[in-house]
Amino acid sequence: MRSIIINMMNNKNIFITLRKLENIFHKIKNHLNQPIPDNYIPLKIAMKANGYTNIELAKEIENQKLGKIIKNCLYISDISLNNINPYIDKISILIKNRSIKKWNSELLDIIDNSQKTIGYIERSTARALGLKTRVVHLNAWNSHNSIWISKRSNKKAINPGKWGTLVGGLVSYRENINQALTRESLEEANLDISMTRQRSELLKITDIYKLTSDGFQIEELFSSSCLLNNMTPSNKDGEIDAIKIHSIEEIIKLVERNEITEESSLVIIKDLIQKIKMDPSLHQE
Repeated sequence: MRSIIINMMNNKNIFITLRKLENIFHKIKNHLNQPIPDNYIPLKIAMKANGYTNIELAKEIENQKLGKIIKNCLYISDISLNNINPYIDKISILIKNRSIKKWNSELLDIIDNSQKTIGYIERSTARALGLKTRVVHLNAWNSHNSIWISKRSNKKAINPGKWGTLVGGLVSYRENINQALTRESLEEANLDISMTRQRSELLKITDIYKLTSDGFQIEELFSSSCLLNNMTPSNKDGEIDAIKIHSIEEIIKLVERNEITEESSLVIIKDLIQKIKMDPSLHQE
């Protein structure tokens, strides 16, 4: 059975089996593949973008004449409209007035069924309407058996105080995934991504379907990994409380104690599994 040596300090070798890592990965992935809640209904924006929203919010949108519920589906905007943004802006204000959370006004793409951008939407509105978003992560290795991870600010509305990959953030309006990773790397880690070593292609890991306090999250999860042993990252945007190097042993314990966000856990464990499979020096039979 394949195992990875994850700690060689003081002549102490600790092994984690590939099977255990795969079990952790699939457990987290299954939890991020939740069914649509019974009190949610599908919605369509200009017959081009699909989502899901709470039936109470759908009725409120209909009452404000910003949409129409037909056969248990909320229709927003007419297919003939070239600009859906005025509709979405009014719905965003409606949702903002219902929310007690801080509104950060971060704009994201509204993506149609053919992956084209047809408008913009505020982040919290995207969640409330269950529209697809995209998130990028950078998993930065310091060595074969240690990784840089960052601790989210306790002031964050989502997952405050939890650990995550060195870099992670949503793709903004009119950005592609590589542009988003470049921007997030600079903001969160003061890192010029072109200066990293052995960086892998940014690839999709999975689709996330998860009920959150803001609504139903539908998200494409992308990640890249790199070797970062020639510089020390530091946070610029104030959203990170700490950046530290942790051994794989320590990180797996954090994952098992749910002290790392589920999305970051998925990225790190997936990366570790791939390294074991690709590098025979990292495991023994």
